[in-house]
Amino acid sequence: MVIDASQGVTSDDLHLLETLWQEQAGGPQLRVTAPSLLVLNKTDVGGEDSAQEAEQQIPAEIRRCFSRVVHTSAMDGTGVGDLTSAMLELAGAPQLSQGAGGWAVNARQAEALSRAREALLLTQESVHGGLPLDFWTIDLRGAAQALGEVNGDEVAEEVLDVVFSKFCIGK
Repeated sequence: MVIDASQGVTSDDLHLLETLWQEQAGGPQLRVTAPSLLVLNKTDVGGEDSAQEAEQQIPAEIRRCFSRVVHTSAMDGTGVGDLTSAMLELAGAPQLSQGAGGWAVNARQAEALSRAREALLLTQESVHGGLPLDFWTIDLRGAAQALGEVNGDEVAEEVLDVVFSKFCIGK
C-alpha cells in the first residue's frame, strides 16, 4: 500500500488500512495473505520527518501487519533501492537485491526475455506518450506472453515443432 507522506495519513488511508486488516485471536492480521509492503512516498515534498510522522499516525498493530515499511520519493529516487530490495526479499530472492545471482537460460529463453523487455519498453513509451490504456495492454500482453514462454506457461507452436523434431516421442 502506498501513502502520500506529504499529506499525512488521511481518513481515506485509515479506512483502507482498516479494511485491509481484521482482528484475530492472536491480534490483527492482514486480510491479504501475501506479504505486503507499506510505502510512504513523496518524502521529497515534506522530508523524512513527514514520512516518520505519517508512519506514526498509523496504529502500531496495523503497521506490524506489513512485512516492511519503506520511505520513498518517486520524484527524486530516494528510497527506490530500498523498495526494490524489500520487494525482492518478499519474492524470496534477496540475493538479487545485491546484484548477485543469475539464471542459466537457453537461446529460446534469452530471445523471449529480449521480447519481453522490448514490449515493456513499448509500454513505458505508451504511458509517457499519453496513449490510451488500450495501447498499454497490447504491449503488456506481449510481455506477459514472452515471460510465459520463459517459464513454460506459454508454449509457442515453434517450440513444439523443435521438440518433436529433436526427440522421438513414442513409436
